[in-house]
Amino acid sequence: MKGFPKGAARGLVVPEHLDDLPGPVLIVEGASDVAACLTLGLPAVGRPSNSAGSKQLLHLLRDRVVLVVGERDEKPDGRWPGRDGAVAVADKLADRWGRTVPWSLPPAKIKDVREWLASRVSEGLDLADGDACRSNGRLLLQELLTASEPIRPRQGETIPEQAPYPIDALPMSIRNLALEGAVAIGCDPSMIALPAVVACAGVIGLSRDVAIKESWREPCILWGAVVARSGARKDPALDLASGPLREIDEAARRKHDVAKREHETAMQCYLKEEARWKKSKDKEDPPEKPEAPARERLVVQDATYEALTRIVAETSRASVIAIRGELGAWIHEWNEYGSSGRGSSHAAKWLEMNGGRYPAVDRVGAGEVFVSRAAVSVVGAIQPGTLRRLLGGGEHIDSGCAARVLWVMPSFQPSAFSHAVVKEATSQLYATVIQRLHALERVPMLFEDGAVGPQSVRLKLSKRALLIFEGWFNELACQMWQMPDDLASSASKLEGGAARIALVIALVIAAEKGTQVELDEIDEVSMAAGVKLARWHLAESRRIFEVLRGSKPQSGEDRRVAELVDWIEENPDSTARDVYRSLARFKGKDGTKRAKAALEELSRPGGPLVCEQGPKTRHYRKRTVDDDVPDDSSSLGSPAIAESVGVGTDIGPTQERTTPAQAGCSQEDAPSIIDNERPSADGVTDLDWDDPG
Repeated sequence: MKGFPKGAARGLVVPEHLDDLPGPVLIVEGASDVAACLTLGLPAVGRPSNSAGSKQLLHLLRDRVVLVVGERDEKPDGRWPGRDGAVAVADKLADRWGRTVPWSLPPAKIKDVREWLASRVSEGLDLADGDACRSNGRLLLQELLTASEPIRPRQGETIPEQAPYPIDALPMSIRNLALEGAVAIGCDPSMIALPAVVACAGVIGLSRDVAIKESWREPCILWGAVVARSGARKDPALDLASGPLREIDEAARRKHDVAKREHETAMQCYLKEEARWKKSKDKEDPPEKPEAPARERLVVQDATYEALTRIVAETSRASVIAIRGELGAWIHEWNEYGSSGRGSSHAAKWLEMNGGRYPAVDRVGAGEVFVSRAAVSVVGAIQPGTLRRLLGGGEHIDSGCAARVLWVMPSFQPSAFSHAVVKEATSQLYATVIQRLHALERVPMLFEDGAVGPQSVRLKLSKRALLIFEGWFNELACQMWQMPDDLASSASKLEGGAARIALVIALVIAAEKGTQVELDEIDEVSMAAGVKLARWHLAESRRIFEVLRGSKPQSGEDRRVAELVDWIEENPDSTARDVYRSLARFKGKDGTKRAKAALEELSRPGGPLVCEQGPKTRHYRKRTVDDDVPDDSSSLGSPAIAESVGVGTDIGPTQERTTPAQAGCSQEDAPSIIDNERPSADGVTDLDWDDPG
């Protein structure tokens, strides 16, 4: 779908439901290539020419993974506009986004995607066969990825600002608990949401797993860590999420106490019967010794790996969750060895547990312990300084354990006392969900050797859910090879991690609806939510690892100011109304006024812009050396300039930030470009150009 405002040049070609198409977006040339990509099941956006459209792409696809596709149109004189244009667009996007952007060309002797599709049709591809078209789309994407080359930003990779935790992706019971608990406790909602998701995974345990395909299944095992300073209310948040689990564990303990007393009585009877049998000359069978009751465990704390192995072995569900107020000891344990001091480190054994495999034979004092399968989810909190000390050297990251952790590192938020509490209905619904998930059981299975043992119930992905997962997998494939090793390791684990999260979400939603948690497959809603959360956690891992490398996460002032300055440089003599029409954050109420305020701030003496008064209105352009810039000119990142473009200044974690409302650029007033359907400068579609303010 393509359209143009009056007087505008050709714009991008953008599918009507681009946001609903999973996977990396191919930036191709022209409408026919977009149509060919959509036929093959590949999301795409069309450039109006070989090198045009980058300004609009900057906004439209800022939050998407992209692959710029050129054309094989080399000229006899050596010029190659299709290739050079793709490189130029990728270079522009990489510099402005602060991240690597790959570009590629179609296979040899094929000009573009349209020609590639035509060649497949000539070989017998039926365009009415959707599955066959998507299968061919996978082949094309693989060829493009194999031939792709990276364009890296000239100033190096930058760390994006922390996006809000995607609380809307969570089921109602967890979402309400996190939102209400955050107000009552005075903490970030993610500090409750992540522990709650991991808690649900720990309760489900080995009772269910997800089959992505016949040879790829993922267990319901999650590890989560909240990174927050002292005083951030980590313990109350963790207690709220784990409360119903502790109640189940406490009920099991009371039941075990009763069983122990009954066992003691039975043992006394047994000893008397045994003594009588020994004195008797009859050849009757000896009395049967009562078996000691095993305590069912759900929650463990501060247990070493060796002790944990025995606990899991004695639990009929073979599934527990380790809830630790301080995760430092657990992380430190990754590089420790067993009690004998020999053999592989505990990291290798923890990796086995994360995969739901057996933790091997482990010596625990006397005797041996063997667990065929075990599920141990882990959640807790850790202070930033402790994390930096434990992971800063890199050895724990290299072990692969840190890559399997879902991290959250919210900004510190000082909070006053609140009379707010979590509603009883919210607490009760969450507790009911936990109880219903805990009631799930494995099913008996007859093995090849004739033995009968418990087996996880396997849930498949629905057809639509599988397409969403495929898009996520391909999205990571576009990025992973250009990531640092530590982040690439996290990305590889989040391939299947998205399916694990989707499994939890699907079962929680089913538990909210009724007492019988019966599912045969995971639907597209749960899979999309799992991908959304996995994508957020990948970005959070990037922030964590950059901090561990000694980098500071970049705030938004310089990037947003630079965006406005760059736009003025590309569009000299523009007015505030031109800015309002073209940059997404100035859309909405009083957009022209906010744009004018930002431009005036940037055009103050020493600023990067120059204001010139025209016959009717003011025009702005980029300042040059001829404009006699004073030596003490202010930087782009000054608090005053930052406030004028609607961002807070980076003044430290304990100080107040400028709110969007104070800066005149609220989320409601300045929705993202995707929420507004299309970018505006080149006119992808018709928009209402009247300033509502």
